[in-house]
Amino acid sequence: MKLETEKLSENEKKFRLLVKNSGDILVILDAQGLRKYISSAAERITGFTTGELDVPFCQLVHPDDIAHFQAIWDECINNPGEMFQVQYRHIHKTKGWVYFETVVQSYLNDPAINGIILNTRDITERKKTEDELLIFKETVDNSTDAIGISRPDGRHYYQNRALTELLGDVGKYPPSTTYVDEQTGDEVFNTIMAGGQWIGEIKMYSKERKVLDIYLRAYANKDAAGNITALAGIHTNITERKRDEAEREKLQAQLTQAQKMESIGRLAGGIAHDFNNMLSVILNQAELGLLKTSPDEPVYSKFKEIEKAAKRSANLTRQLLSFARKQAVTPDIINLNDLIGRMLTMLRQIIGEDIEVMWVPGKDIWPIKIDPTQIDQVLTNLCVNARHAISGTGRITIETENTVIDSCSPDQNTEIIPGDYVSLSVNDNGCGMDKETRFHLFEPFFTTKDIGKGTGLGLATVYGIVKQNNGLINVYSEPGMGTTIRIYLPKNTGQNELSPPKKPGIPATSGHETILLVEDEPMIMEIATSMLGEFGYTVIPASSPNEAIRLSREFPEDIHLLLTDVIMPEMNGRELSEKILSIRSGIKILFISGYTANVIAQHGVLNEGVHFIHKPFTMNDLAVKVREALDS
Repeated sequence: MKLETEKLSENEKKFRLLVKNSGDILVILDAQGLRKYISSAAERITGFTTGELDVPFCQLVHPDDIAHFQAIWDECINNPGEMFQVQYRHIHKTKGWVYFETVVQSYLNDPAINGIILNTRDITERKKTEDELLIFKETVDNSTDAIGISRPDGRHYYQNRALTELLGDVGKYPPSTTYVDEQTGDEVFNTIMAGGQWIGEIKMYSKERKVLDIYLRAYANKDAAGNITALAGIHTNITERKRDEAEREKLQAQLTQAQKMESIGRLAGGIAHDFNNMLSVILNQAELGLLKTSPDEPVYSKFKEIEKAAKRSANLTRQLLSFARKQAVTPDIINLNDLIGRMLTMLRQIIGEDIEVMWVPGKDIWPIKIDPTQIDQVLTNLCVNARHAISGTGRITIETENTVIDSCSPDQNTEIIPGDYVSLSVNDNGCGMDKETRFHLFEPFFTTKDIGKGTGLGLATVYGIVKQNNGLINVYSEPGMGTTIRIYLPKNTGQNELSPPKKPGIPATSGHETILLVEDEPMIMEIATSMLGEFGYTVIPASSPNEAIRLSREFPEDIHLLLTDVIMPEMNGRELSEKILSIRSGIKILFISGYTANVIAQHGVLNEGVHFIHKPFTMNDLAVKVREALDS
């Protein structure tokens, strides 16, 4: 018995020593909340003496927290032996209200204790840190920048709301799911893992798998020892800004080009008129010299050369006047098909027998008002230019068509008014042109021909005539793929029309299918996507054939229609359609191009039963063609 008493005494000493050195407050209360025991740590943690703390416990708790504390207290009494945790504000003698966290456990049924044990610690600093972290988290979550954090192994574990809205749930490995170019994603990861920062513009996929322009700031977080603990990325969506900048640059380029052409036109017109006067003197003097000189005299051949040069110069001035839109004209209401039909024999003689000339007149063509001699100039210059683009044998196709241009047409030019036009297309299967050549194509004296083989005024003349008649001229060409130059001349709306008015179009139709749109021109891609969206379709945009092939493999749902440009980098539309069909056998095909339909067919791109629409098209045209292709 004595041994047991000594053992108990020893255990009690150990318990008291343990309690005395504990950083927490130990309190034993009876069922009414009156104190039976309190450890000495209470004085250090609360600032009160143990005597001052000898009051009902509820008097020490913040009034707003009493109800919550009482609920936990009742739960504890009703469930002996179970542990409960509660956070509340407790009064401090000098600091006011501080935050406590208490573990409560009932031992009322234990005769040795017969009370409720409270193990309490001060969590004020922890609570402050938690609140600061909460504020920080809310700030990050509400940021308009998309923020994501991953572990050093690349596993993604946090993204704010903006990132979710922008990119969706990016998953564990962002580079494999969000970067358009996975190599770029790897470059970002490797750069920041090496201790550097990656700042720059990249392309990423949105949650709808649209390509976005993103300004990314990525860096690594390190602990005090210099070890990388997390990788952070701040993403700013600059797609709209980039598009606006591109549009501004395009408009500025158009304005600059128009101003340059206008300035050159004014200069050329002024020079041409003055130069004609001087040429008259030169030519007349040469003619007089020829009249007064015998053909066998040596000077006679000199006069002939002067006459020849003067006549050639006079022809150049006529072309300059055409470009400057100052040539004298006599407009008339004409049927373009009739006029071109009468020119074919002459055109074939100029072009030569080794070049096939195909004539595809449009049905019920609308009348236009223009000087017929200007059509002669336009068509002759376009055909001669096409002839020079062909090496050896080849084909030139002349085609007319009624065309409606509206504000949503992808080819819409800022210089043309939406309305009804008659288009004249001249296509060749020659060498084609690059972007730089197309940009300068209509400038006076610009030529790709060898020295002495061209003046560079042929297409400048065409440009001047088209602009003089309030028309539009577009060029579709790629190196090695031939060229189509399409001119739009306004339909004559006077009383003496030569053909009946245009029949009303077929009402636009809508749908809910998914369309894979392949177009390498961003502006056309944007407007076509918007137009299709207006009709209820889901659009998967692809800026290149290879991207389209990848998306056709990865897209988890059905794709009902492939709407693809014909002439693109990497591969043409026919090759792309064959690859897509091998992946999705049931998909329908609709081709789109600036080249004429019959020329595309001759290139083997279009086969019987495959649908085609050419640029520019109206919203109604697109809706009908898409519906027609889907329902075929």
